[in-house]
Amino acid sequence: MDFGRFSIEKKYVILALMIAILVFGIFSKMTMNTQLSPDTSPPMVTVVVPYPGASAKDVSADVAKPMEEAFAKLEGISDIKSVSQDFIGVFNLTFDYATDVNQAAIDIQNTLTRIKQELPQTIEEPQVLKFSTSDMPIITIGLLSDTLEMNALRNIADKNLLAEFQLVEGVAAVEIFGGYNPQVQVAIDKIKAASYGLSPEKVAHTLSVYNVTAPGGQITYDGRDLLVRIEDSIEDLEALRNIGIPTQGGGLVSLGSFAEISLGTQDKGFRLFPARR
Repeated sequence: MDFGRFSIEKKYVILALMIAILVFGIFSKMTMNTQLSPDTSPPMVTVVVPYPGASAKDVSADVAKPMEEAFAKLEGISDIKSVSQDFIGVFNLTFDYATDVNQAAIDIQNTLTRIKQELPQTIEEPQVLKFSTSDMPIITIGLLSDTLEMNALRNIADKNLLAEFQLVEGVAAVEIFGGYNPQVQVAIDKIKAASYGLSPEKVAHTLSVYNVTAPGGQITYDGRDLLVRIEDSIEDLEALRNIGIPTQGGGLVSLGSFAEISLGTQDKGFRLFPARR
């Protein structure tokens, strides 16, 4: 077939094709999504499980194993990688490309709720995080002061700046890092504690039992259903000093009689930044 002769004889067909190509080209240019660094990684979700006071071995046995078995049953899961460290467990879950990462995060949340009874009661609320290469921060703001301490700067960022930045149109997320968080520090005199037959573990357990704020169920009174809530939180340092710790002899001894209590700041420790690989 002679393309030149065909173009001359069917000039209107060629003109229509050229117009169609031009229209489709303009339409594609206006509607096609473009990115400077397109995300080509498979859908990934990271689960962070804080386990205060636990060793890496305990995290692996009590948290990592049952959670890996539960995550293996998720639809579309292709790979599970976990890291067990002192006080924390991190799980990187990779899904098939066809999997909606938002639905995957919901499925993970439902799985965590289902197996909650199988996990240690002392773990903190697991965090389900969705990360991609486009989640890098675009603005980093630092606070400096010649008169305020680091914990005061952290308090300003937490209570004043965080909410304001979150209300800015177009801001997806705001994260605060650095500074020092306030922390009540209990320094136990081992000799005095031993004289009462107390160990640091027993003291820590007693304090965790005292400092409780939780729902207490429901009661029916005079034909009405009433919700009960347990409020036994420690409000100040003096109340903490007066807490009674059970001794081996069956009596009680105040915490302040064998421990020094003060308001300090948390150690920096380390931070984890789960990200796609």
